[in-house]
Amino acid sequence: MKNFPSFTDLSEEQLKIYDYSLDIPLLITGGPGTGKTVMALWRSANASKNHRCVRMCMFNNTLLEYTTPFLDQLADEIDSDNTTTTSTQHAFISSKYKSAFNQNPPMLGRSFDYDAIFEDIRTANSEQISSFFDEYFILDEGQDFPSSFYKIIGEGWRQNREVFCPTILADENQQLTEGQNSSIQEIKDSLGVMAEIVAGKFGEEHLTKNYRNPREIALFANNFFDYTTAQPPSPPDKSSGSNPIYENFDNFEQMMKKIIGFCNNHPQESIGILIPLIYSSRPRKRIAEYLRDHGDEELNERLQTYGKPKAPNINHSPVFDGNQISVLTKQSSKGLEFDYVFIPHLESIELDENTNIVKRGLYVLCTRARQNLYLYSVESEYPPVMKEDFFKRAIEFMDLAGDGEDDSIETSDTKSVEEIPFEAVPLSVRDRSKEFDSERFFWKKIESNGVTETWHYLSELSKDYKYIDLIIIGGSKAKIGNYWKKLRNVNNINSNSFITNMKPTIDEINGVYQFHNNKGCVVTIRNADDIHKKEDFPLIVLNLEDVGGDTSLQNELIKVLNSVQSRIYLLYCQWVEGDPIDPISLIEQTNNSKMLQDEI
Repeated sequence: MKNFPSFTDLSEEQLKIYDYSLDIPLLITGGPGTGKTVMALWRSANASKNHRCVRMCMFNNTLLEYTTPFLDQLADEIDSDNTTTTSTQHAFISSKYKSAFNQNPPMLGRSFDYDAIFEDIRTANSEQISSFFDEYFILDEGQDFPSSFYKIIGEGWRQNREVFCPTILADENQQLTEGQNSSIQEIKDSLGVMAEIVAGKFGEEHLTKNYRNPREIALFANNFFDYTTAQPPSPPDKSSGSNPIYENFDNFEQMMKKIIGFCNNHPQESIGILIPLIYSSRPRKRIAEYLRDHGDEELNERLQTYGKPKAPNINHSPVFDGNQISVLTKQSSKGLEFDYVFIPHLESIELDENTNIVKRGLYVLCTRARQNLYLYSVESEYPPVMKEDFFKRAIEFMDLAGDGEDDSIETSDTKSVEEIPFEAVPLSVRDRSKEFDSERFFWKKIESNGVTETWHYLSELSKDYKYIDLIIIGGSKAKIGNYWKKLRNVNNINSNSFITNMKPTIDEINGVYQFHNNKGCVVTIRNADDIHKKEDFPLIVLNLEDVGGDTSLQNELIKVLNSVQSRIYLLYCQWVEGDPIDPISLIEQTNNSKMLQDEI
């Protein structure tokens, strides 16, 4: 949070949370980038303004260091004193138990014995209770704490509600350690005693909008979301102009030189190098030390890491107020955000663990990025994790650097291109008043960005036609080039590809891309301005969902329809019929089918 949201920046749903009664326990849920940590700090500021002593607990030290400096800023903005004490949950339990019972808390191995602590609190005297629960309580990243911990929190509310009232913020899609976290339902169940006491006054609020990631990263990361528990936050409208990028390197040194070059070229931005592995301490240390040993003085001044084993001569007390280069484990990165994020060593992701844990780890790491996201592997073109079903769907939202081929990886809902049924629906079946020539006009709603389905249409049509045009409505030179890259990526990862030469013929003036199949069929990607009159080969028309009420795009579409005599395949995604001028209705209104018939 380079620029922490001011009070006037808060959304309507965030303001509702800020104003929520401080005397009612509150559970706040929401995905990455929705502002949970923002609301933890603003709710703390509101409690301070209302003369409460506040305890705000975070899951890890890095998040604590990241957020604590903002508390004074928020207090100044609403003209109040900052009465908040910040700590990890571990420090909270340790200090409060010792204060109340004059001894260290009971342990189970290296962890607290929460059940024993709960029993001690349940039978404690009033003085001990007052000592343990003497502050208003806010807990961020609540999914990372065991359910037994919430029995203690519920007991605190039951016995000292005049002072101790908890606000808990959580997202179960960010659980990273199996058996040591809590689902939302487990939190509620463990707080059951609380719900009974407040007689239905236990509050719940949900944050729904992603404010952190650009749209491309949000759509990519959503492929790792567990839809069985909730819905992901709504993707933002803002665009970075670039999909997440995957690249493979021959060796570790080659990968690190690429990262160093990037860091040198972005001296003012924050960069997170986040390790996706279970046992990530040593890879974290190795990467940090390579940056230290091979970077210049300026890079070393920006470099920081956190965790054990320590890397000598590198800052291990991270700050997050500017252009730092942070090398962190996935656990330490939770709640943080960076301008750019690198996720190295995809080839080493352990696939024998719980698949949901792998997905959640990738979900957490990908959603740390404010601008761009880079995923790297070493010595493994398309590593095993990218061949998992849950990752195959994400590939359509990536740009894959390099031209290597791998016959064993597929995309698009775990189906290869060859498995997608080749069918298009004649426009006439929509039962409109003006019917189209069912032999010539076809429409189909496609999933995601439609690249794989478009590829399938191209492969099928190439069996019968020597030329195929792919028309992108509103297509700039950059947009056309980007779509070609996406098609190339599909070619690289699908078996039995019909394209043998993905190196395009490029018209630099108009931004026209061409490539050929093994039987000489020529596929051309162009915009409507470059369309040729009376073309007698099929067209696939994309970006219909962008037409809407844009007159210029409507005219582009009409121009295409008036110029073509052969079949037209109209493909669209994320368009809802009736908004505000749907392209199919537009075509019907212009009676283009009759116009074309007359001209033939």
